Amino acid sequence: MNRFVWNMRYPDAKKVPNAVMWGGTHIGPKAVPGQYKVKMTVDGKSQTQTFNILKDPRVSTTQSDFQDQFDLLMDIRNRTTEINEKILTIRSIKDQINTLTSLMKESGFKNENLTKAGKELVKSLSTIEEELIQVKSKSRQDPLNYPIKLDNKIAALVRVVSSVDAKPTAQSYDVLEDLVSQAQVHYKKN
Repeated sequence: MNRFVWNMRYPDAKKVPNAVMWGGTHIGPKAVPGQYKVKMTVDGKSQTQTFNILKDPRVSTTQSDFQDQFDLLMDIRNRTTEINEKILTIRSIKDQINTLTSLMKESGFKNENLTKAGKELVKSLSTIEEELIQVKSKSRQDPLNYPIKLDNKIAALVRVVSSVDAKPTAQSYDVLEDLVSQAQVHYKKN
């Protein structure tokens, strides 16, 4: 017998390996109450079954409110993924530059202009990276000494928006918009 249990959550946001989160989470949003379908295919044959996710009968939240909450949580998840992908790209480029510089040095190939340009680019990318993510945090207590950055601030909105079954507040939308605007400034830096 095989068994599959769905926690009713959509996929998580992309993570930066070993990044320390302070109050933020990458967890995907829960599905809104409603009717869903599950499809199983084995040896080219499919079966489909419908099922319902019911809301807690003690809450008066409307379907529209649940949908607004879900939509905002998906936006937060997608923005968290976006910023983390930028961080991973920056780190990949820095690694490639450092590898090229090392290979040049090992092979005896000397090009001061290329080496200097590589160092300047790594420095520039590091400056951007340090605005997007706290690079100094290595343990859960480090955020006490090193403030959280934009990636963590965006991810922290998940807890605020999902803390209650209700329509998100205007402030939650405003905070996300402000944080995304700050991040986009760094995305466009040369």
